[in-house]
Amino acid sequence: TLDGETALKYARTRHTDSDFERARRQQLVMFAIRDRVLNADMLPSLIVQSPTLLATLNDDVTTSLSLDEMIQIALRLGDLPVENIHTGVIDANYITDFTTEDGAAVLVPLRERLAGLLTDVFGENYSQ
Repeated sequence: TLDGETALKYARTRHTDSDFERARRQQLVMFAIRDRVLNADMLPSLIVQSPTLLATLNDDVTTSLSLDEMIQIALRLGDLPVENIHTGVIDANYITDFTTEDGAAVLVPLRERLAGLLTDVFGENYSQ
């Protein structure tokens, strides 16, 4: 159990490992938040507060979803068993290093390897 500030530091740090591990930590934090909200039966209260929460976050969140659509997703995710949630991280197995003409080091996705990860996360019917 972490307070918000410590959870954010945990999720965002990359001084001890890599961006790939940071992505994994971010997923762990999202699962922990989901578990906390569901186990404490906080979803109904958060839905009631959602207009105020969204207004507070308005400068930091951009979405094409309406508030009603966000609430519907939250309700569905609350009913979704955790074993039915599939995640993945694009890590060193799915990229190659490349240096641009300007000398910038970039990571280039290996599309042929990504296909398997995308199928694992989104299912067999995933259309690329």
